[in-house]
Amino acid sequence: MSSTERMILGNNCIYSGNPKETGLNRNVLIVGGTGSGKTVSYVEPALIEALRVNKPNNKIVILTKRDLAEKYMPLYKAAGFNVYDLDFSNPEKGNCCYDPLAYVKSEEDISDLCHSIVMANERKEHSTADPFWDDSSQHLLRAETGGTLMTKDKPTFADVLDLHFSLKIEESGCGITTSLDPVFRKIEKAAPDCYAITSWKTFKEAAPKTAKSIYVSMNPTLGAFTTSIRNSMRTKPSIDFNKFSSEKSILFITTSPVKKALHGLANIFVSQAISELFTIADESETGALQIPTDIIFDDFATGAKVSDMPEKLSICRSKGIAFLGILLQSESQLKRMYGEHESTEIIDNCDTYVFFGGNNYDTARALSLKLNVPLDEILYLPVGRTIVFRRGQRPVFSTRYDIYNDEFYQKITQAYERRKSDQRSNDR
Repeated sequence: MSSTERMILGNNCIYSGNPKETGLNRNVLIVGGTGSGKTVSYVEPALIEALRVNKPNNKIVILTKRDLAEKYMPLYKAAGFNVYDLDFSNPEKGNCCYDPLAYVKSEEDISDLCHSIVMANERKEHSTADPFWDDSSQHLLRAETGGTLMTKDKPTFADVLDLHFSLKIEESGCGITTSLDPVFRKIEKAAPDCYAITSWKTFKEAAPKTAKSIYVSMNPTLGAFTTSIRNSMRTKPSIDFNKFSSEKSILFITTSPVKKALHGLANIFVSQAISELFTIADESETGALQIPTDIIFDDFATGAKVSDMPEKLSICRSKGIAFLGILLQSESQLKRMYGEHESTEIIDNCDTYVFFGGNNYDTARALSLKLNVPLDEILYLPVGRTIVFRRGQRPVFSTRYDIYNDEFYQKITQAYERRKSDQRSNDR
């Protein structure tokens, strides 16, 4: 077994993954159309590689395919990893939960969380609607979150949701009265200038119809926290990132390829998780994580924006964190989510870029300029061919990594197929 993980980017394109040896960061952008083999020829080799080395990095793997998690979880358990299984689509299948309150330690954390939740709908990033509505929604959610933290002994975000959905608003003279007024009067008596009361008073300044509209506008977003997700908050443990970062660990996060509300929740969690890891790194003697952590997004553009993504990419190397796989169908997907400027920053902060082919004209034009070759050489790149870019090196025309001839992969796949067959037999 080797001592550190390699970066398997294609046939005859296997590099050291040690930044001290290469001088490069481990951030990798993978671009290719649907069915071009990004998962099987990049993500799976990366997962297998961690099982082959003496000192593997920890992993956070965001997937839209539950079967990939089920395929590799037993292997990581057998290799001595703490395996965390967070499934947003089917929370009952996972062994942990996402409770946003578990990572709230300050008023700033409350503010960041509420902003992320209210803005989880990707359409809001490019909306021309009056920001008053989103700002007001955040004031209400901040009040409910702060109030829950002050009144519950062991609060979860499920308690915040219960409080929110119990809210009733009525017109009263020139203002409003609500079913939560007794709760906040009690809080105000104990702490009149606290964060929750300040946010609550701001919300209550709204006119009756406006207040009701603010409340109603929040319900679809908060409705993404389904009953099963709320139940998991009450019954399953949240991930302790101090433990995660100090022991051999892997976290599989599974969402749905079609339920966009779940994508937003997954990316809110990822943003909080990265912030937690950054904080742990900052508080360590070395300024970096005890065990480096690689983050792999199997389908990066299916969800809402990860907050401050360019900034996270630019400083993650010094923290011992790498975005080892940012998988996209085209650069246009990135621009749609982040805009021209931020998407360029994201690309620039990835020292490795692998193109798996595709029909997107803008992506092909950008690569043809980078390579100084005719546009049709990129647009008509044969199926199975790839182009590997590494900072400081000339581009390499290669082919997808031939994982099907990897003996370890064959054994893994055969064992997985047997488990599935046994499960089907048991279900009959």
